[in-house]
Amino acid sequence: ALIAAARLPVALLDIVRVGEGLTGQPPSSELALALVARQLDLPREGAFALHAIGRTAGWLGHALEQSAA
Repeated sequence: ALIAAARLPVALLDIVRVGEGLTGQPPSSELALALVARQLDLPREGAFALHAIGRTAGWLGHALEQSAA
């Protein structure tokens, strides 16, 4: 089921419904990142770059933990 569906634009609802129909899964953060990247007219790799920026602190923390072991 869609969360807060009444607040989503119709085009986004269509995208979410098609995606759910194809995968059987609810929307993910990757969909949100792809839509943000598209709206900002970022390059094709823009969604991954946004994801990587958001995860960098965690990746660095894991690396530091592993190097200390």
